Amino acid sequence: MTEQIGNYYSLRSQTTIGDIVISGCVLSLGIAAGLDNTARACRLSIQDLPGDIKAAAVKGAELEFAWIFDDGDAQNVFTGKIAQAKSPDNEKVDIIGFDIWNTALVKRFTTTIAKQTPSAMIESLVTARLGAPIGTIATTSTLLDKLPLMNQTVAQAIKAINHRMRLDYDAYIDEGGSFVWGPRDYTQEPAFEFDYGHNVLDFDPENKIITTWACPVRLRQVVRYWNHDGEQSDFMVIGIQHLDLSTGTETKIYYEEIPE
Repeated sequence: MTEQIGNYYSLRSQTTIGDIVISGCVLSLGIAAGLDNTARACRLSIQDLPGDIKAAAVKGAELEFAWIFDDGDAQNVFTGKIAQAKSPDNEKVDIIGFDIWNTALVKRFTTTIAKQTPSAMIESLVTARLGAPIGTIATTSTLLDKLPLMNQTVAQAIKAINHRMRLDYDAYIDEGGSFVWGPRDYTQEPAFEFDYGHNVLDFDPENKIITTWACPVRLRQVVRYWNHDGEQSDFMVIGIQHLDLSTGTETKIYYEEIPE
């Protein structure tokens, strides 16, 4: 089990735009990711007094954001590309970015895939149509004789494969920009622990949200929550928000309860 790295009112950050690496300078940040078939999104406002960020922040440029912890370890929480960049004045740049799953939701194609396993079909689609590196793809052995895809997106094609094989598998792009497809592992050990009154800013059981200091938690990790009575509950992470606000840096964890 990995303990949360610490409590931070404001973490250091590292933003990479194309070939430029910027330490700090973040005026505001909002990153959102989930298992609801949406692209990971980043809204970033960054100080640009020298003016070189504005020149680099163009549509299609690579965009990465990482928290830097006390041990110097940089933990990526967003890898994608700039969709829009504006400079309302000469002192800052406002950026909107999405990960490559945004392409999986909008770019359409027509093809037929024959006599492959679902795993091979999905790897082929992701590699050829998205150009995304493969992180983890669950292994399946059953051959599909034919999968005709007419004016489909990659997201729709994967949904069709899941439906055809009766699989309740997630498909998404992780923090490092790699593709993941597979089932949720509810039996894994908790990756982080959150203790009421210690590293929990807010616990909202009605909306199933844990708010904590900035934390590099990942989708489909199991986390453990200790309430004020010392009772523990394990949850599956199904959504994340990373925020850098005037009040400090924080992470909102959207969870589902572990099935019994």
